[in-house]
Amino acid sequence: MCSSASISGFRTHVMNLTRFLPVPVFLSFLLISCPLFSFSGSDGAATIPLDSSWKFHFSGKDSSSVFPLTNAVQAYETVTLPHMFPYDSIRKKPTEGFGWYFRDIEISRLFLDKDIFLDFEGVCLRSKIFVDGVSAAENSFAYLPFSVNLTPFINGKTHIRLAVRVDNRLLPRQIPDHNARGWWRYGGIIREVFLSARSKQRIDSAEIRTIHYNKDTFNLHLSLKPAQVLWDSVALAIVPPDRQLPQCKATIRGTDTLLRIGGIRGWTPETPFRYDFLMVPFFKGTAGDTLRLLRGFCQLTARKTKLYLNGNPYYLRGIGRHDVYGNKGPLLTRDDRLRDLNDLKSLAVNFLRIAHFPQHRDIYELCDSLGLLVMDEVPAWKTDARFLGSKYGRDYGSAYMKSLIAAHGNYTCICMWSLGNQFASYKTSVADYVGAVSAEVKKADPSRLMTFCSYYYIWDKAFSHVDVIAVNEYFGWELASLGMLATMLDRINRDWPGKPVLVSELGAQAKLGFRNPHSRLAGMVTSLIAKDISEDHQALYIQSHMDSIWDKRAYVNGMVVWAYADYMAYANKTRTADMPAGLNSCGIVTGDREKKLSCSIVKERYASFRDRFAAENNTAAVKQ
Repeated sequence: MCSSASISGFRTHVMNLTRFLPVPVFLSFLLISCPLFSFSGSDGAATIPLDSSWKFHFSGKDSSSVFPLTNAVQAYETVTLPHMFPYDSIRKKPTEGFGWYFRDIEISRLFLDKDIFLDFEGVCLRSKIFVDGVSAAENSFAYLPFSVNLTPFINGKTHIRLAVRVDNRLLPRQIPDHNARGWWRYGGIIREVFLSARSKQRIDSAEIRTIHYNKDTFNLHLSLKPAQVLWDSVALAIVPPDRQLPQCKATIRGTDTLLRIGGIRGWTPETPFRYDFLMVPFFKGTAGDTLRLLRGFCQLTARKTKLYLNGNPYYLRGIGRHDVYGNKGPLLTRDDRLRDLNDLKSLAVNFLRIAHFPQHRDIYELCDSLGLLVMDEVPAWKTDARFLGSKYGRDYGSAYMKSLIAAHGNYTCICMWSLGNQFASYKTSVADYVGAVSAEVKKADPSRLMTFCSYYYIWDKAFSHVDVIAVNEYFGWELASLGMLATMLDRINRDWPGKPVLVSELGAQAKLGFRNPHSRLAGMVTSLIAKDISEDHQALYIQSHMDSIWDKRAYVNGMVVWAYADYMAYANKTRTADMPAGLNSCGIVTGDREKKLSCSIVKERYASFRDRFAAENNTAAVKQ
């Protein structure tokens, strides 16, 4: 039930910006009969995919302002979106430079009283958009979705020409910068583009945050943003999937509300239960467009050295995944992604680490519906310490993280935000960066945990700023030996005794079909000078490391196997004559999803950890 002064036996919690009104009778009527509250739509917007009829020209280093004005586009290549820049060979650097995309758009007269938007699901890396030769917008946050308001550029026109300049060069003072060589940069409009027409009387965006209070009770923080004119009121209903009586219904004035709701069925990876959030703004008695969001109630919290999901102890059985697939690169379909995530569920995985950049919305939607917790991350991969330590770097990092939160914060599966991977956090200037950006992240979303993935163990100076200490470990592959892992983890726990630890990467590379029945774990010297890339060694390595980390579960709350599938990374070092060039082969399956020996090891170990953790914590072991 929803806490309200007008409902006997419950309390209301209202923030200063909000006035909470009694629930009117019309809300119940809307739920039953009003088409504005139907379950078939999403937000009242008319959306048209713009996947075909694009013209493409790769201009290399030429970013001339002549391109947006040109009419000579017929000679350019016709392409379909999503699309990536062409490349010659995985043995070379990725194709770098400027790609130009052109498309003519007819504007229906039915849209002329609407706000018209161009919605991008994601571009690699930066983009600038022109309408009829005039600069309309630009986006510097790689891979994130963004929208361009075309309304001011239309002014009654029925035809416009779009020109989109995409730049995938690695530049200084950016995220990612020239150090980001751990994955292939497929330049281009690598995700879908849509044209959408939206009512001027609408809720432009909603921010939903769920905070576990106790047992089946959650605090709900709801922030709404108007499009142009602030509504008189908003009718809110939170409805379970059976579409019976709503869990909560209310009428709200203002934009910011905090409610306490009991009787909630929480979302977990084992039971990914979600509710329909239905919101209708009213303007002088007239209903605007309905906004519908599908959202569960879930929160992962940290108390001392332990993690808790909705108040219950929880252990993260994770894997890292790049959103690429063999020769398709980033041009996956929803079915491709669904097969991957179903495979992860079959391996008893409950936690997905996004690698190393924001992924397609399909991933987050599917993790919500299938039940996988997610750590989301911006591509600050070994980003230059001088840049991060500057005021501009701190501001840039804060803006990027806040844009990530705005884009993905309503997905139930998100449990943790990551500032990046393996930057020089042993330096004071970078620790200051982590502190400054972490503070902004916690302001933007205090309901989620915050971390970054470190490679510096006891020498890291930024751990004091995070909720969870996340460390990547390759003992016995890139440095030292497995025997040092337990000691290093114990030292981290000793130096930061009040924080939970997560091993955010563990793994070794292997070439499919390469076998060595005499494989053994490397010592401190051999790990630096020789690599066994057999499937046998990878399986032995992953099994031994998983077991060692599991033994530290008093303060280590989970692990992330690196990685699910092999992926292109032109900076990958060729360690032996048999090492596949241009690939990071840490996957437990190949880029084309052929399983290696280690895949069965991960499945067996994670299923065992699931059952043992459940038994140790007196909870039911749910077999997935």
